Amino acid sequence: MVEQRLPTNCDAVTITNDYNTAVMADSCGMTGTVLVTFTATDGSGNTSTTNATFIIQDTTPPTFEPNGASEVVECDGSGNADELTAWLDIWNNGITVTDNCGGVSVSKTSTLLTDECGATGEASVTFVATDACGNQTDTTLTFTIEDTTPPTLLTTAQDSTVECDGAGNQDAFDAWLASHRWCHG
Repeated sequence: MVEQRLPTNCDAVTITNDYNTAVMADSCGMTGTVLVTFTATDGSGNTSTTNATFIIQDTTPPTFEPNGASEVVECDGSGNADELTAWLDIWNNGITVTDNCGGVSVSKTSTLLTDECGATGEASVTFVATDACGNQTDTTLTFTIEDTTPPTLLTTAQDSTVECDGAGNQDAFDAWLASHRWCHG
């Protein structure tokens, strides 16, 4: 209870309030409300009252403090499983979320690796942080396997010179084309 004296026309006035920390109505997190009654009393015992509410609210979503980021790797031909697992482990074990007014729960959803060309693709993970008052924030990260390496020819093309057969040399040309079907690495 706080007391304050104010002068009036006839007497001094004392202002009091009925605030008690035990009556703070808890809402969510560390938020709440308290209704306080203020009473003015003059020296003759005359009183006047007014009420006001003090409100603590939480409208601020939690924040992520990640230790990793989206990642792009070069295709290894077998799905890059080790790199994907290592990247997911960073996020599963290293994500930090803070909130200004209470506890936070974090959920995650992920997509399977898409099947694009060859063994390339993309997987995404979305983390959603929700505080005790329902404020949410999310972050989505992607793991991308790309193929930017051209194939390697194991042999080089060879020129061929043939004697004109008078019919366009189709058989010789077809044989030359067939001899250039190489494997790549």
